[in-house]
Amino acid sequence: MEIETDPDTPQGEASASPAACAQPDPNDVEEPRSSASPDSGASPRGRFGAGFLQLGVRIAHAQRGWRWLPWALAAGLLPLLVCWPLGSSAHQTVSGLALTVLVWGALHSGRAAVGIATILLAFASHSALAISLAALAPEQIAGLFPDGPAYWAKQEAWIRSGHDPEYELASWLPVHFQLLGACFVLAPLTLGLAIFARGFYEVDLMNVYVGTLLRESGGAWGAILVGWHPWSICRGLCYVLLTYELVGRVGEWLTGRSPPPGRARTWRVALAFGFFAADCVIKSSCTEAVRSVLYASLVR
Repeated sequence: MEIETDPDTPQGEASASPAACAQPDPNDVEEPRSSASPDSGASPRGRFGAGFLQLGVRIAHAQRGWRWLPWALAAGLLPLLVCWPLGSSAHQTVSGLALTVLVWGALHSGRAAVGIATILLAFASHSALAISLAALAPEQIAGLFPDGPAYWAKQEAWIRSGHDPEYELASWLPVHFQLLGACFVLAPLTLGLAIFARGFYEVDLMNVYVGTLLRESGGAWGAILVGWHPWSICRGLCYVLLTYELVGRVGEWLTGRSPPPGRARTWRVALAFGFFAADCVIKSSCTEAVRSVLYASLVR
């Protein structure tokens, strides 16, 4: 086999091989080549598909190794920190957009664990800051979290009286299935943006509720443990998994890449429906128990 030589080197001296010249970054973690990479035979559908592919590749490069972690924190925290002094609720849409782009990167690199962890970390960090603001700076929450104070007033009435039509099975069960159907439509049509932006809005309703509950109860343990209702947590996990998989499907269609091998996707979808079922079962059977704990915390 003929060995190419560099014309700038002495005759007969073979140029160094790529393996010898490469100086890998010790902080990088080697990742498997994604089927979405430009040289893998993917056939994007039109300019939008090509743009989606290229953006995903660039974001995946920025998320290499553990670099996804600060990006996830930034998506959840920075928009809220910027909007805090402005009293604006634009952070919910901006965080939703930032999270959507980060998920595209994880999908293109084939790192499902990173994609799902990014969503969870962005929402968790955002919620921690939002709850703190609601607990410590209540005079600023009206502009930051639209409808948050009204939601707290409604939940406080439920905690104290034990009555709220929305907690009756015939009222909330059809709504749960409507939300599930909306996710199947909006997640692929908007590549996740509508679900994430609306998700930050919905999560902030609970964040204001929990933060106010902590302030009014003096930080009682009951408010800390079940202020974020367990059925609401199950619902959130359901939509995290489901949105990731739905966006992945439409991303494969747009970029022309092959589905990932194995059964991990099937298991994630099954787990999403498991969380949906847990949401329904826990809400139907534990509502009064949770209310009792919150009532004891609020009036102690």
